[in-house]
Amino acid sequence: AAAIATSARRAPAQPRARRPMSTSQIERVRTLHEDIELLEKAAADELVARAAMKHRPEQIMSDHTTHALRDHILDRNAQLQALYADEDGLLRSEIDDITGDGAIEAFYGRFRRIRASHVGNELVNTLDADEEMVSAVLEGEPQIIFSGEEAEGKFLDLHASYAAFVNLRGIKPKAPDKKGAKAASAVDYYTFLVKIALAPEEVPIAVARTAGYHRYLFKLLEYLVDFVKRTQPLADVELLIAVANAEVERLWAEGEVGRWQSKEGGVGAPAAAPAAEGEGDVDISKFASGEEVEAGMSAERIKKELQARGLKVGGRPSERAQRLFLFLTDPSKVDKKQFTQALSANEGGAALDANVGGAHTADMAEAQGRRCALLESAIGKLGEVLRSTLEQTAGNIEKMAARTFEEIEADLLAADGDEEDGERDEMKVKDEDDAAPIYNPKNLPLGWDGKPIPYWLYKLHGLNLEYKCEICGGLSYWGPREFERHFQEPRHAHSMRCLGIPNSKGFHGITMIDDAYALHKALQTETRKQKFVAEIDEEYEDSMGNVMPKKTYDDLARQGLL
Repeated sequence: AAAIATSARRAPAQPRARRPMSTSQIERVRTLHEDIELLEKAAADELVARAAMKHRPEQIMSDHTTHALRDHILDRNAQLQALYADEDGLLRSEIDDITGDGAIEAFYGRFRRIRASHVGNELVNTLDADEEMVSAVLEGEPQIIFSGEEAEGKFLDLHASYAAFVNLRGIKPKAPDKKGAKAASAVDYYTFLVKIALAPEEVPIAVARTAGYHRYLFKLLEYLVDFVKRTQPLADVELLIAVANAEVERLWAEGEVGRWQSKEGGVGAPAAAPAAEGEGDVDISKFASGEEVEAGMSAERIKKELQARGLKVGGRPSERAQRLFLFLTDPSKVDKKQFTQALSANEGGAALDANVGGAHTADMAEAQGRRCALLESAIGKLGEVLRSTLEQTAGNIEKMAARTFEEIEADLLAADGDEEDGERDEMKVKDEDDAAPIYNPKNLPLGWDGKPIPYWLYKLHGLNLEYKCEICGGLSYWGPREFERHFQEPRHAHSMRCLGIPNSKGFHGITMIDDAYALHKALQTETRKQKFVAEIDEEYEDSMGNVMPKKTYDDLARQGLL
């Protein structure tokens, strides 16, 4: 954990020299003190300016500026300490030269040498040089980048950690709600965020003993440290993690880390996933060699037993059987490379360094539990710092789940508008006159600019003409254009369907219900007249070519007169 925090530390940018550094030790001390005063004043001004800032991105950048100034102050303090230590004795020698009996002669001799060395040099404005030094410090600041989910540092983006968590062994998916439906995760993102992300002690110990749990914790801590460094650069992350690690070390020495040192889930338990039914109960006394294990157990069962003990399942069946037999008979002879997770302390850094000894199962489980306990403690400590951010993130997740597309689009526009508050404030004065009541005695419609349209345009489009439609419930339409268009609108079409009349083009222009019924009845009558009747309209032809109706043809045929 300490290695993660240290790797996130940003080395202070080295500004260009504001003046050539003197070879005099006393002058170097004076210059460093002057630089520290200038940087402290710049940091104080930045803190005053931050108090007036309202937007989160501006506050974060201000904190990074103050952090950079602080780093340069500490860097110059370190240089001063080295000069005051005076290991080479040069500072003491110079002080003796200006305080002894020959101080006056030494001063004038040095003054002549300095004036001779600077003959022909241009004069330098020290005030400009001081400003350039502070500007160089600020220009060396890196760009702070946030993902879209983080929203300029307001929310946490733990989707990668969530994906790693739900893929741990022991986190089983729910049964699908419908046949063929995709199974949902037993832990959704919101539940993970609120109950598990910054409280890893809530993870069941059976899941915590899996090989991937340590990697999950390491990546989660790495992200949290980076997020705190980006959003709260003035927070001492190294100190927080050091305090958390010291507390865990003390409790571990006393055997009070119950989660990892209890009989059920601690150092005595194998660092493996929860065993399924039939796993972990191999009677090794029945087998005398790896060949007998291969013959007496199925290949799938051997794989499950290896996975349950954190061993690799690759290789030929005989190799897997021999690996399992060796682990069950003499675990100390199992090569550490055969385990699914390397047990070296390199990944965790110096703060997580542990003496794992050999490859014995108990030793490996104890070292693994200790490392996980350190990581969980560091995550919990950072969780206290990020508690408010976590609550805001959870609230945002709930809000996002309940919003419509229009609300999301409005929020995006509002976010863009926040960045332009300054411009809106400048335009607010100009818009005050437009906000005054509009003089509109004729009650004319408003145009695109919010002002009444010209009266001649109002008359040209016939907007002074009112059309009422009884079918639409007596609704009024102003102007022929709006009146003609309303016949195709959903309101009129629905009213026609309620009357049992089709909203065809022949009914356009009909606004009275009685007129609509009369026209519908007339159209039905006309349709029946035009309908084909077989007895009347069907014709037959005899052998002589005479064409006659079907009824006449049938009568002649019955009389034999055809």
